This record gives sequence, C-alpha cells and structure tokens, in this order.
Amino acid sequence: MLGDSHKSFMSLPCHTRTFHDGLTWLSQSHTITKTHYFKILGGLLMTMLVQCMSGMIPILSIIIGPIISAAMWAGLLLFVHMLFQSKNPDIQVLFTCFNENRGRWLHLILIQFFPWAFTIVFLILPIGIFLFMFGNFGSIEHQLEQFAQNPTITSPIAILTGISLLIYVLVALLVVTPAMLYALPLSFFEKLSAQDALRLSFHASWKNMYALTGYSLVLFGMSLFGILFFFIGIFFVFPWIITSYMKSYYEIFSIPNINT
Repeated sequence: MLGDSHKSFMSLPCHTRTFHDGLTWLSQSHTITKTHYFKILGGLLMTMLVQCMSGMIPILSIIIGPIISAAMWAGLLLFVHMLFQSKNPDIQVLFTCFNENRGRWLHLILIQFFPWAFTIVFLILPIGIFLFMFGNFGSIEHQLEQFAQNPTITSPIAILTGISLLIYVLVALLVVTPAMLYALPLSFFEKLSAQDALRLSFHASWKNMYALTGYSLVLFGMSLFGILFFFIGIFFVFPWIITSYMKSYYEIFSIPNINT
C-alpha cells in the first residue's frame, strides 16, 4: 500500500446523469465562476507556470513533468473545491501535495504515468518489435525514398505501424480517457488507490456517457469561441471549465455538503 490508508472504490456511489444534466453543469457553476473568477484564474495560471517550468529541465522533464503535474492539478482541484465550500483558500493550497498530502501524491503520480505506460505498451513497444522483425531505421529511410518515388509501394512496417496507431487511438478514446477523467479527484479527495480511482473513473464515465457527451459538446463550443477571439477568450473559458468539471464530479459521485 502506498501512502495513507485508502477506501475501496466499491464503497463510493456512482449515479447515472442524463444528457440534460451534462448540459446544465456549466450553468450551475456560473455563479461561483463569476464570484471567484480572478482567484480561479490566478490559481490556474500559477499551476500552468509551475508545469511549464518543470518541463524546461532537459531530459529529466519527461519524469519530473508528470510528477509535478500530479501535485499541481490536485492542488488546483482542492483550491476550487474550497471555493465551492464557501472557504477562502490562499495560493499555498496549490502546493498542498508538496507538504500536507505527500501520501496521496504517490497515488496521483501513478495515475499521471498511466497514459505513459499505455503509450509504451500500445505504441512504442509494437513499433519497436516491427523494426526488429522487418528492418532497421536505415531500411525505413530507404523505404520512405521508395515510397516518394512510387506511392503505391507499401511495406510491412508501414502497414503494421498504421494498425498500431489505429489501435492506439481507439484504446485511448475508449479506455484511457474515461479512466483518467475523474481518477485524480477520486484518489485525492476520496483516498482511493491509483488502481481503484482509474477503475471507478472508467466505470463512472461510461455509465454517464450521455451526460458527458452533452457536457463535452458545450465545452467544445466554449473552447472554440475562446480560440476564435485570438485566444484571449480562453482566459474567460478555462476557469468556467474547471468549476463545471468539479460540478460534474459532485453530481456523478454525490459529494455532500457542497455549496453551489
């Protein structure tokens, strides 16, 4: 067991919400977004700044990046969660995993590395096997030259790599994305292990497929609106996205004592 004691994912309720519910999560979180807009935006910018700085470390950023990201995003979720509870969090809340919640941090790190493990298993490893079986990097370069001269030529590596990419995308959409969607708050707030948080998030996401589809459509429209206004609109959209995400989390898992 890593860190502090944790619950079983079977002990948490998971409710099915409707398509209409997904459409209303943004409107239901509008008041708190409007009231605490600058606080949320400041927390978001600080989180992104720390992440960017951790990504500037050569080579080590591949490992350090997800570790810092896990801690900062958990801190941001706690920051917004406290606003929902009518509390007044300061900027230090964003760094809570670095001091008060180190036990939770280990589980969050495992969750953040899950997509990396998935990429290695479903993309990098198969392509490496294809290279070992059918050629080397030099032969690929030669095959690319042949393909440029005659586009009708196909090689085993090209075919198998294409199949691997297709499988990778499908599994990412159908398994990894729903497993990651609520894994972080489930592990951080409900003290689930990384494995249980991923499992419950996967189960809850598919159980609420229609609600999350409606929610995603609205988010897509809002994000597109922000991008069309020379990306300035993104600064107005992102805080709302975070509060509505927390609202969806509360609704699906029936988190009590939330002042919305």
